[in-house]
Amino acid sequence: MLAARPFQDYPNLRYQCPMTGHSLHLKAAGNLPNSLLNLTEEKIADYLVTTDCTIAYPIIDGIPFLTPEDAVSAAPFDSPIESNRSEDIAEEVILYNRIATQDLLLIDQTMENLFTKQLLSAVENTGSLGRFPSPMNLWVDSMGAADAQWEAYEHLMPLDDSIFLQLGGSGSHAIKALLAGAAIAGLVSPSPQEIRLARTMAKKLGVEDRFFGIVSIGEAIPLSSCSVNRVYGGGCLHHTDINYSIPELARISSPGGQLSFVDPRANPLYNFWDRMTGHIRFCGPEEETHDHPLDEDILKHLATKYFRQCKLYTSGGPTRYALILIKRVTGLSLSVTIAARIFRYERYLLNRLGLERLFGEMATLLRA
Repeated sequence: MLAARPFQDYPNLRYQCPMTGHSLHLKAAGNLPNSLLNLTEEKIADYLVTTDCTIAYPIIDGIPFLTPEDAVSAAPFDSPIESNRSEDIAEEVILYNRIATQDLLLIDQTMENLFTKQLLSAVENTGSLGRFPSPMNLWVDSMGAADAQWEAYEHLMPLDDSIFLQLGGSGSHAIKALLAGAAIAGLVSPSPQEIRLARTMAKKLGVEDRFFGIVSIGEAIPLSSCSVNRVYGGGCLHHTDINYSIPELARISSPGGQLSFVDPRANPLYNFWDRMTGHIRFCGPEEETHDHPLDEDILKHLATKYFRQCKLYTSGGPTRYALILIKRVTGLSLSVTIAARIFRYERYLLNRLGLERLFGEMATLLRA
């Protein structure tokens, strides 16, 4: 169990209420107006409060809880998220809290799974980290999306002195950004345990003082406009309603900001798997989630509306599924460099044959 920690407030990171857009400021519980103080819990010492002092959000173990469900308010308010979407999020939080709790118990093994062994060794022995994202076998960790993750990482360059945000997940990409030179980096996730996991890993890798975590959702990100200039999501954008998350990501990005996401792409192979099994997840451990592969045309239409530039890198045909299945059944895995080479060759071949519809992976590369 992690000891309670103080909230770390970075001067260049500005929070806002996810419902009203009002700025949020740190206040001790005893300094809240009586209308809010009567609604607070005694064990919570600090809150982030709107400028008009009508809504407060608790800070627990140094982590701000900034979802509509966490809001403390004497007046009724309408959540920007539809009720059925809120129910889906609540169900997924239970799942990802459970997974992150297990990962915390096996933290060393978890870090070997989320980071390359080469990167962990280089950090431990103060060795060379190259120049992110090179060399590939140091930074790229996903065999099943090796070429797409490389393209997504490349798009984020340079990371020096950037304000970096990871959308969902374990926080491993935010930690990599800190190792690669980001000024501060954080994780937005509705799962408190994912943030605790990320904070633990950041501490082990010596970058905890520059890491932040926010309990929140991609459809209502509690950061002020133009707050960040680098955003990455690995397999998480498709967990959101992109009709809300894409505009939010555009709002929080500073002009010229670079964003990239790697997600499953809707294709006939996914549709076949869904019909056969009733689940969209492909041989994964997360069948209870409500994610859906992204439709390339819908995503591109929406992204070009809110971003100055949008490029989609599609890849990962039948070979990708075969390699993922082999890894999950036998535990055998190719190196990311070999996998990337195979996927790029397959990508070239499928493009030449006019079979682009079979691509199951997509890197979304955006510029604000």
